[in-house]
Amino acid sequence: MRLHNPVRPPAYFLAAVLSVLLHCSEQCRAASAPRDRTVTTLTRLDEIHRLSVEAAASKIPVKVEATVTFYAQAQYLMFLANESGYGYVMLHHHLHAYEELQAGDLIEVQGVTSPGGFLPMIIAPEGSRLSIVRKGRAPLPEPEKATCGEIITDPDLDCHWLETEVLVSHVFFHPPFAALELNCENTSLRAIIPGFTNASTIPWDLA
Repeated sequence: MRLHNPVRPPAYFLAAVLSVLLHCSEQCRAASAPRDRTVTTLTRLDEIHRLSVEAAASKIPVKVEATVTFYAQAQYLMFLANESGYGYVMLHHHLHAYEELQAGDLIEVQGVTSPGGFLPMIIAPEGSRLSIVRKGRAPLPEPEKATCGEIITDPDLDCHWLETEVLVSHVFFHPPFAALELNCENTSLRAIIPGFTNASTIPWDLA
């Protein structure tokens, strides 16, 4: 008995099948290929300020050049300002490395983002420390005028260089800074003035 040759499918059918197989193969390769996980480094303070809690918690790299407007070594904090806005830097780790910083220093700081306890801020990468390079000196920004109510309630003024009118009720000396107890529209605030190591230089007559 002779077997007949199987019926060959038309050429266009084979071409269609081959096209489907190639398309599936490309999709599988794309799905299995490693994704590009490159994270853009933030270079503007306003970009950090606008981050959501979730985004800031992802520790996005930061590289910012800005002027130090406030530095309190004992409180582990520093405020920055540049043309894009204002920012907060936590200096908790390796504090001795930043002892020479002062207001008016133009610096380049590299770290990562953190949601902070109030608004997003810059912190040291895990297991490392902030990279801070002094570039020179720069003028402080012109202070923004704000009422006490705005300072207390407006989160957009966080870290800003501000000017307001208050009543000083008490003056304290807590080396290396002076502290002023303020009455601000029936709300008590405390202002910290760094750089005081001698009680004789404290402005006691403010109260």
